Amino acid sequence: MPSSKKMMMAAAGAGGGAVEGSIWSWGYGSNGANGQNNTTTYSSPVQVGALTTWSDVAGGEFYHMAVKTDGTLWAMGKNNTGQLGTGNTTQYNSPVQVGALTDWETVQCSQDATYAKKTDGTIWSWGSGSDGKLGTGSTLAVSSPVQIGAETDWGLLTENGWIAGSGGIRSV
Repeated sequence: MPSSKKMMMAAAGAGGGAVEGSIWSWGYGSNGANGQNNTTTYSSPVQVGALTTWSDVAGGEFYHMAVKTDGTLWAMGKNNTGQLGTGNTTQYNSPVQVGALTDWETVQCSQDATYAKKTDGTIWSWGSGSDGKLGTGSTLAVSSPVQIGAETDWGLLTENGWIAGSGGIRSV
């Protein structure tokens, strides 16, 4: 895809798009969700870094996750329940890589939990475990990606933990 394609991310997590290219952000920035290495609120779009190698972006409440075309996973913003997947609850005001893996395909965010699919068809979750929404059999928060089940035939991963697989649509 041409590098002139753009993705947007609204800092409050209310919007987002997914096309290969650059990432742009605007809106409320007190938690660093704009990815500008600050906590400034922007009233018009600003590019997040200079890269044009992003393939997917998603937003939760005051945080964002993004996947690069090389399969790496990146996070920025609020991290009070470990929703950034960095193994801690530190807030990051600019994109930080989540682990060293290069097989992430897509990512989705809920208010305070993140769900991602790898290229091998497995799905992973992290963040707030309230109401069992991580699908791990627990209600505890997790600050690093944890695989959900052993299946490798997951299909579409959508917002708020709805996952469509060969066995139908399931909620986690």
